[in-house]
Amino acid sequence: MPKQGRAYEEAVASIFCKLFPDSDVSRSVWVEGPDGRRELDIQVRVRDKIHSQFGLIECKDFDPQKTGPVGISYIDALDSKRRDLNATFAMICSNSGFTKDAINKAR
Repeated sequence: MPKQGRAYEEAVASIFCKLFPDSDVSRSVWVEGPDGRRELDIQVRVRDKIHSQFGLIECKDFDPQKTGPVGISYIDALDSKRRDLNATFAMICSNSGFTKDAINKAR
């Protein structure tokens, strides 16, 4: 049985590929971090002639009626993962929105 949210991850990855066609985008990637293996919903490698950037995108496919919007704990977890893996950038996508506290924390 496929992991819930795979279709959402695929949609987000597809959009990112269209916005940044020269980037390498991979889904469901496992990487080693200082605290062990970490799963990345979407891994992004953006390269130009001079720079290379590594980014990660977390996808939260929540049921707005049952789960509600993404809360601050998910923003904290994303920032922790970003620091652990030394990512240049990190993004979180949600189909159910974000709490006010999560938005403030992300800023």
